Amino acid sequence: MRRSMAGVVAACLMLALAGCNGGNQQAAAPDASSENQRAVAQAGTPEEVLQSMQSDFNSTAQKLYDEQSKMFGEVGDTFAQYTEHVQQVRDWYDLTVSETEALGERTLEASKTYFQTVIDTVDLSDDEAVSDAIDNYRDAIYDDAYDDYYDAIYEDAFDDAYDAYYDGVLKDALDVEDYSTVSNAMSDEYKALSDARSDVYRAISDARSDVYGIASEAYGAQYSDEFTMDEIFRDPVVSIEKDGGSSSEKASDDQSTSSSGASTESDAGDAGSGAASSVSADFKQTMDSYEAFFNEYIDFMKAYQADPTSSEMLSQYADMMSRYSETMGALDSIDESSLSTAYYAYYAEVNARIVSKLAEIGQ
Repeated sequence: MRRSMAGVVAACLMLALAGCNGGNQQAAAPDASSENQRAVAQAGTPEEVLQSMQSDFNSTAQKLYDEQSKMFGEVGDTFAQYTEHVQQVRDWYDLTVSETEALGERTLEASKTYFQTVIDTVDLSDDEAVSDAIDNYRDAIYDDAYDDYYDAIYEDAFDDAYDAYYDGVLKDALDVEDYSTVSNAMSDEYKALSDARSDVYRAISDARSDVYGIASEAYGAQYSDEFTMDEIFRDPVVSIEKDGGSSSEKASDDQSTSSSGASTESDAGDAGSGAASSVSADFKQTMDSYEAFFNEYIDFMKAYQADPTSSEMLSQYADMMSRYSETMGALDSIDESSLSTAYYAYYAEVNARIVSKLAEIGQ
């Protein structure tokens, strides 16, 4: 079930490449999300809403694949062509971020339509039917749709861009073009790709957290016999302004602490974290080992960016990227839907710190 949408995306891509020219695809792609939004608004059953939401994920991934294919064709495969058309590469990176963020916003709005449809069409006195509706939402969007979108865009599409330019055209040019010029281009390319990839990861992570939170609130509303839109999408009682707030809301220095004593920012292995204290030692050790690797990875990338021509850095790069892929694969293999609330909270806490640290190498 987790792979179903990826197969649909791949099939759609093959059909689009076989039956449409690039210009027609470009003209049609921007309308896909609008069509999906209209379909969601007009849907008559919860199942139809979920199908329209999943179609939005497919359309967005398809658009990014189409635009990437167009970019590959226009940028070319030589250093001179890359240099001339490098802005098109940057534009595609920007597009992946903006489209992923917009997808998250549409998903949030469509989630409201979904639960209103559940309220309108499902017998709310039937606990099993209501639970199934919540389960279906979480499985279809939190698990399947976002898992497959993550694989298609964050993993595959960015890997293709990395292989085409940083590890392809630019790496090949080191032997035939001015070394310093190519090295600088490689550094700029890696930074642009890394920044966009981190932003896409953050957008996916934030949106998935919203979906998970909505499902959790829906379960709570069901158990309290108040299955209403106000309960499912209620505003939090406590609101924290992450980038500011009144002086009474600001914690001293670099650490912000909630009333429960849980730090919102901490180093890996902080046993004082509220989430950390609620999980097993084995799970905490596993997550902390992932975070420890990313600390090492950030240090390496900062050193590499400071001296991209260093032969020592270049010799270590392949090993570091291999370990990076292995660690990301291990993280991705965790089935978040199987985690309890406490375990997911610590999982999300560590991932948030990792994303923040990855953003450092883009500064």
